[in-house]
Amino acid sequence: WRSILLNSWMSLDIIMNSKNAIKALKENVNNSQSFLDLLISSETLMKYLTNMTSIFGSDTIVSELSTNNTLLKVITNSTSAMSSIIDSATGMVSVSDSQSAMHAIANSKVLLKAILASDTALNAILYSENAMTEIASSDLAMKIITSNELGMQKVAASSVAMNAVVASSVAMAAVIANTNALNTVAASSVARDACLKSTTAMNAI
Repeated sequence: WRSILLNSWMSLDIIMNSKNAIKALKENVNNSQSFLDLLISSETLMKYLTNMTSIFGSDTIVSELSTNNTLLKVITNSTSAMSSIIDSATGMVSVSDSQSAMHAIANSKVLLKAILASDTALNAILYSENAMTEIASSDLAMKIITSNELGMQKVAASSVAMNAVVASSVAMAAVIANTNALNTVAASSVARDACLKSTTAMNAI
């Protein structure tokens, strides 16, 4: 019955607009791994997530579920789930605000490359202090970003992103190790200003 409900657009519309239903979902998510797996495996639900009235777009649902780090972490560990959410501005805002979700992303080569290929996802992360703190502290994430010309240009143009980068010795080491990334920083007034204000960055340079 759960599977039938979660794969029906009509039932999802009813469920997602019912506070009682959402509370019941949250309790199931917290107490049942099998139900959590079912949520993530529902193709209909994953597509529904990208709508403005979805889990990440409804005030009722956001207040009940988007703060659930267990759920968000499972979503970020699911390639199929993330492929549905990456191009959703509302979905990525919730993911960016979750420390555990961003930690999972920052340590996943597949997800990092998918995010770099999506303007919507990349912009959400570049302007989130929480997201960039996790990205900047990950050696894997920074090596992938510094090796991506367009991605590095966007990082260098974002004061939020650069503030996280210059505060992290891990991030600065990755920047300095990549000539193209270092040149990109040198060519950006936003990036240069951030470096000049950071002892960590200046010591690294």
